[in-house]
Amino acid sequence: MPWGAKIGRKREIWQRGFTDHRIRDEGDFLAHREYIHQNPVARRLVANTSEFPYCSAYQFSSWIADP
Repeated sequence: MPWGAKIGRKREIWQRGFTDHRIRDEGDFLAHREYIHQNPVARRLVANTSEFPYCSAYQFSSWIADP
C-alpha cells in the first residue's frame, strides 16, 4: 500500500515519474548541481545564475568534494 494511502491521502505525494538518484561521485554531484543552478536561466527568469536571488550558485563556486 502506498504511504499516502496509509495516512488517508487520495493523491500522490511525489510527482508522477519522480525517481531518486544517489550521487555517485564528484563529477555526478557537479553535473546535478549545475542542472539545478541553471533552472532559473532555463525558465528565463534571469540571464545568469548569479542574478537569481534564491540561487546558491555563488556559494559553491569553489566547493570541492571530500575524497
